[in-house]
Amino acid sequence: MHMFFEIGKIKIPGYGLFIAIGLLAVMLYLRLQKYYKELDFDTSLSAMLYALIIGAIGAKILYWITDPDSFMLIFNGDGPLLKRLQDSLSGGLVFLGGLIGAAIGIFIFLSKNKSIKLLPLLDIFAVGMPILQMFGRVGCFMAGCCYGACTDSKFSVVFPEGGLAPAHVHLYPTQLMGVVGNAIIVTILLLVQRKNKKPGKVFGLYLIMYSIGRFILEFFRGDEIRGIYGPLSTSQWISIPLLVVGIIVFIKASKIEYEEDIVNI
Repeated sequence: MHMFFEIGKIKIPGYGLFIAIGLLAVMLYLRLQKYYKELDFDTSLSAMLYALIIGAIGAKILYWITDPDSFMLIFNGDGPLLKRLQDSLSGGLVFLGGLIGAAIGIFIFLSKNKSIKLLPLLDIFAVGMPILQMFGRVGCFMAGCCYGACTDSKFSVVFPEGGLAPAHVHLYPTQLMGVVGNAIIVTILLLVQRKNKKPGKVFGLYLIMYSIGRFILEFFRGDEIRGIYGPLSTSQWISIPLLVVGIIVFIKASKIEYEEDIVNI
């Protein structure tokens, strides 16, 4: 279901539109956040750009790992090299690869801005990511990607012809489940952020909640292209160490007694 919004003769893909809306929502959050006063809007926006660029690379690399055929289009596809590159790059993205890439992007940013403290920046990043993904999952629903497994449940959705999801069959609405899950995560993180005095707890809590939610959600997915290795999907295997990291960060951040200690985690 490739849904488009039409403005005159211009067609705007629903997926791209909601990604753009998500980015604007993250920028609005960065503008309004006031819990980490040392991170002004310009600094936060610069860090976000690093996270987005490296995150996009990470998301594509993990997609290539889960679907090697899409990467091999570069070498055995049809047409000139430029077209083969375009065909390979026009495929999907894997969010967990983007999450890892975004973290790398933040560390690159910090290496160039040594006066910026790590944990407050990660806390802001932790709220921005689920905001972006919440809108991104709406885009996934409109494109039909990241679809669910077949089900007889009344809690299902049927996609029409022309999209990425199988048409005219009842599927779990995993994209919408992702929207609701990320909305819950954002709400909880914002509430914790208001009362939290220890940088790093919000980031640790995000990793804990997202990894658990993603691990569970994967059982309802039906798109095998995401990669299945043994009993679990690629995302489930990655969610396990992310959960461990989240628990460690949350516990260590909870023990911080002085603001000066936040640079030592």
